Amino acid sequence: MELKGTRALVTGGSRGIGRAIALALGRAGAACVGISYLSQEEQACALAKEIEAAGARAIVLSGDMGVQEEAEEVVRRFIAEAGGIDILVNNAGTSAPGRIDTVSPAFWDYTLRVHVSGPFWCSRIAAPAMMSQKRGRILNITSIAGRRGVAGAIAYSTAKAAVVGFTRSLARELADYNILVNALSPGLIDTDFHAKTPPEMRKNNVDNRVPLHRYGSAEEVAEAALFILRSDYITGETLPVDGGLEMRVA
Repeated sequence: MELKGTRALVTGGSRGIGRAIALALGRAGAACVGISYLSQEEQACALAKEIEAAGARAIVLSGDMGVQEEAEEVVRRFIAEAGGIDILVNNAGTSAPGRIDTVSPAFWDYTLRVHVSGPFWCSRIAAPAMMSQKRGRILNITSIAGRRGVAGAIAYSTAKAAVVGFTRSLARELADYNILVNALSPGLIDTDFHAKTPPEMRKNNVDNRVPLHRYGSAEEVAEAALFILRSDYITGETLPVDGGLEMRVA
């Protein structure tokens, strides 16, 4: 799909991977880019100025993707203000440490709501608008944690694994409407999500776990996002962006 002139909404777009994708879409010629945020209003507004400097209109929207009414309202407001929607990037997430014996039921529930129910609620509002125009793209951000599992992050790993299944099912449902649904699976990316990684653990990751021996950048994930959004013949797939980490056993 040609990205020029499209209307794209990125949830959790104020920082990290979401920020990089939103800015890349603006620079790629999107007519309008929506950014949803939960608490980072200042960062979202600063990004909006960068997007507008690139020539696109920016719409800043506040909402918690873990709350159905707020998630759905974000998409409805974007569609109303932008005059439609061509691209939905379900990126919003939350860090979620905790083992099976320590994670609280409330934390487990909220993690799944943000990472699994949020994309469902947003897609349920966006899909009919895309179906009516017989085209669209939905991109979900999962994680290597959902494909390999991570000890000490059981809620996060479970939620991200569910996103892969959601992506495939939704791709089958929407294929007849020329709506392509895919996911990206980032590995170790240099964002604030990994900012608290102890130096010794980071060194081990670079030396022994990632075959390319470095962390990736949010901009590299954004490049992969543009690639898969432009494709007219890839759907139901999850593309790793992890420097080969998924190949490693360690």
